Amino acid sequence: MRLAGGFTMKKTQALFTASRMFSGCVALALFATCLNGCLVPPMANVQSARCMDKKQKRIVPYATTVAQTPGVAIDVSARDHVANDFGVLLGFGAGRDSEFQIRFDRIHYTNSRSGYNYTSMGPKFGVVEDVFSILVPVGMYWEGAAFAFESLQFEPGAILTLPVNTHLEINTAGKLILPLNVGAPTWYIANLGVSISTDVDRWALLPEIGVAWANDENADGLLMTYGLAIAFYPRSDG
Repeated sequence: MRLAGGFTMKKTQALFTASRMFSGCVALALFATCLNGCLVPPMANVQSARCMDKKQKRIVPYATTVAQTPGVAIDVSARDHVANDFGVLLGFGAGRDSEFQIRFDRIHYTNSRSGYNYTSMGPKFGVVEDVFSILVPVGMYWEGAAFAFESLQFEPGAILTLPVNTHLEINTAGKLILPLNVGAPTWYIANLGVSISTDVDRWALLPEIGVAWANDENADGLLMTYGLAIAFYPRSDG
């Protein structure tokens, strides 16, 4: 099919594909210059210390807002509200007191149309049943079809859940973001939230707040986040 100006459909599709690849390369170039601390890290916890039984699943969509205090190394805007994070956490029961998790985040700066993606995956282990668990995921930033392998990082963390009654739990969590890139800072993240539900085996509402700081000599401020998640536990066949 020939379009106006002598372009064919195939040429148009090729140009579109090339533009997407170029956008991805530009994003990776920005990553290369921002890995020293100006990327907003994935901060949300949005879960309790509970681990699922084998064949069980968890789906947790969430949305959070990220703000900064003076001195933080997020070079995106002078405003306090710097980014929004829209994500989903997937969990798959792997056995007694263990599960495998996959997480996807889309982090979007508020002062522009720019943003980037983050994906992590790894196991979660229950140490004290329904009360204390540890996580050891590995994650990486990416945009379009381009992956920033130099942004690979480990995220060891722990979750402590304090039951209040059958409908309410308090969740506290902490994690480190340890980048393989020696020029990137280590992030320290702490979260506080609650699980509200009439049936914790089926669903839960998870409001949460969090704070993050980096071991960067050029950053003495904090990142703060607040958001909301809803956890669903689809019924497993069999």
